[in-house]
Amino acid sequence: MPTWSFAALRGLKREHSPDPGREPANTPPKRQESAANAVALEPAEFPWTTCDDKGNVERLAIKEDALKIAEKGCAQVRKALESTITQVERERPVEGLVIDKLREQHRDLEILVGVEGPTGAGKSSFLDSLLRVHELFPSGHQGAATAVIGKVSWNWDDAPGRLFRAKVTFLKKSDIEDTLESLLEDIKSFLDLEVTVNDNDAEATEARDTINFRITYEMVKVKAVFRVDRDELITAVKEKGSVQSYKPLVQWLLNRNLRAHQFLRQGFIEFKSSTLDDLRSDI
Repeated sequence: MPTWSFAALRGLKREHSPDPGREPANTPPKRQESAANAVALEPAEFPWTTCDDKGNVERLAIKEDALKIAEKGCAQVRKALESTITQVERERPVEGLVIDKLREQHRDLEILVGVEGPTGAGKSSFLDSLLRVHELFPSGHQGAATAVIGKVSWNWDDAPGRLFRAKVTFLKKSDIEDTLESLLEDIKSFLDLEVTVNDNDAEATEARDTINFRITYEMVKVKAVFRVDRDELITAVKEKGSVQSYKPLVQWLLNRNLRAHQFLRQGFIEFKSSTLDDLRSDI
């Protein structure tokens, strides 16, 4: 039976263990993966996109399986979202502050959409159907409803009795006065041309017709607001004779409708009501 001792072990030569960090010199180099020798991954193909050649029964079964997989995936998404929703509900005050801040930032955000067309084309009816508010503007059979520019926007005033609000902005009083004075000057020029113009003078006749067109155009508004017709204005201009300014006659016109004159001085007027019918009646 062999025996051994520590003394004998001390006489043995100890061999160094191989260094795991060093590789033998004759070890062949490792193969490096490159675009040329890499394993190409086949793109995923979903059965329902490649089942055109299948029969109706098999295709239906494939789509039923796809639906089951989709339901399972949606359930997983829902489960993941439920925890987030629960967390958001616990932070409701913070959410409310964020919503209020966003609402305030976008309070004055406006995207203007213009609706233009001749009288009776259906502009008011189009807006009514688009906004789902019956007779927001009067219909054409009630007269020219949108002879002036009208703007519809959201009513941010949520106080009781103010569900509907209208703000009527008038032209500047100085602009109205300038328009009326120009009208009176045109009437004076037209009267002078009526006396001096020669029918054979084409240029003078054209100038007279142009002035007459301007007078006719402006008289529609003057008659509607101030209840003065063309003959009355012609008489007033004749009585004034040749003057440097028609401003006194302009003030006489404005005073023919004191309420309209007051509106022009104010610049605008607001109406507020709980119903659309009451608001329309006030306007």
